[in-house]
Amino acid sequence: MADEKAVLARARDYMRELSEGRDPLTGREVDDEVLSQPRLRRCFAFVAAYLQRELVRAADADDAFIPTDEQAASICCEEDIPAAEFYERLNAAAVAAGKPPIPPRTINHFLMQSGFADGRVESVFVERRVLRAGERAEEVGIYDKPRLSPRTGALTYTLMFPPETQHWLLRCLPAILTPMEEKNGEGRE
Repeated sequence: MADEKAVLARARDYMRELSEGRDPLTGREVDDEVLSQPRLRRCFAFVAAYLQRELVRAADADDAFIPTDEQAASICCEEDIPAAEFYERLNAAAVAAGKPPIPPRTINHFLMQSGFADGRVESVFVERRVLRAGERAEEVGIYDKPRLSPRTGALTYTLMFPPETQHWLLRCLPAILTPMEEKNGEGRE
């Protein structure tokens, strides 16, 4: 990955130089009328900006919070907890470690793609999608806990994570946070 970042950074710098009408290898102005055309300069500037965004995205992925064993012990409970509470504990530990928080939707997306959870319409009054245990939920211990809504009195469900599921999710974080194109082998030369 470090080599790929170096190549991206070099390509970005080359494109930036070309967009400014300079030879990236010598720094001299480009005499070639093809490279000095405004349309091509805009193209080079666009590619340079795209490469910069990719470098920033890669840096963000490298800066992701992967808890140590000590941090994991403070995140996980010895009892079943709602998914929302687990996410709060995870993000509090990430922020305390000086890392960016992990959006719950990132973990939810992983759970849904893996079949451990799915989004269902829960309310009769308002179509609202909620995360519920999926077809493979039992494999990792995820379950739905029924409860009565204090506001409406309607039966609702809370997605619950037992202690072993909490630890499993923390072990899965590197895979969860890996961008999909890297998982599929795309984006690599």
